[in-house]
Parts: sequence; structure tokens; C-alpha cells
Amino acid sequence: MNPIKLKWSSPTSWKDTHQGLNKESKKIRGIYLLLFKLDGKFIPYYIGQAGNIHPRIAEHIASMLCGKYTIYRNDILKKFAHDSVQKKEGKDYDGILYHPDWPWSLTKFLKNQKDEEIMQHVNFMIKSLYFSCAEVKDDMPKLQQIEGACILEIGKEHLGNMRASHPDFEIEHGGDDSEIKEIFRKYAALRKSKS
Repeated sequence: MNPIKLKWSSPTSWKDTHQGLNKESKKIRGIYLLLFKLDGKFIPYYIGQAGNIHPRIAEHIASMLCGKYTIYRNDILKKFAHDSVQKKEGKDYDGILYHPDWPWSLTKFLKNQKDEEIMQHVNFMIKSLYFSCAEVKDDMPKLQQIEGACILEIGKEHLGNMRASHPDFEIEHGGDDSEIKEIFRKYAALRKSKS
């Protein structure tokens, strides 16, 4: 089978992208990569797929704001590139300010918002959040398979999500931005060096 070619867009802040969006904006079906931009470097956080990417990115922001996502301390975000994020999800990890047990933890999250400490970290996460996307045409394999393959390439231990899969196809990363290609290359090399 021929490799799936993903053409990634340059990383864009969610704020810059969503200012010009409205209901008539072009619908983009495909794969997206959420990244934190910290000290001028992009650090992968989450890979997803959607029938319409822009509203899905907005859902991620809303989930951060309403307590559905783990909230990390500002200084811990910088360690995403080096540490295994999935191993750090336990409640005893001091880098986590809030770990959701949705919907049961909503009251705790709302109570923590009042002291403003947690919101300073939520706002930092949102301010640092960028995304890149690759449009996937209807004749390509299922979005979920491509998403799982991309997660596997970076390594689910380095991401905030865990659905990885072993597809029967290869993926070639291309597009406008060499930084995204480099992220996939770097993490694939890191994974291979550990095996």
C-alpha cells in the first residue's frame, strides 16, 4: 500500500485562527496536532482527528476552561519534551494542579477557580497552545487509523492522549512547515533509541 501523505500546516495559535472564523468558514476534515510553544520551541501535547477541525480546537479550549482536562503547572509544561507525560498522570505527581475525574470533580475545579491560582495556569496553557492540521481526503483510510498512527509515531507516553494503533500503511509527513516534520522525526528517533 502506498504511504499516506499528510501535508501539515504551519503551527498557528488558536487565538489567531479563531478570530476570523465563523459558521461559513471552510470545513477542514483531518488530523490535528496540539502543541505548546514554550521558549520558542513547539512541544507536542495531543493528536486528534475531526470531521471539522476548527470547532474541535475550540472544544479543547472549552474543556480546559471547564475542568475536563488535567491542568499542569507552568514550569512542568516545559518538561513535556523530556518526560513521559502518561506516567505523570497520577495524583501524587507534583506537576499537576488538577486532575479531572469528570464530572465528579467539577465542583472541586470551580472552587479552585475562586482562588485564581489554577486559572493562572489554565490561562498559561491556553496562551501557549498552538495547532497544526493536515487535511485528509475522503478516499483515504479512516481518520481514526491515521490519528492512531500519528500518536504511535510520537509515542503516546509523550502526549496527553492514549489511542495509538498499528496501521497497515506508512505515513509521510510534509507540508508548509518543517518544524512539524522535525517533531515527528525527533520523536520517532527517540522511540527507536529506547527500544
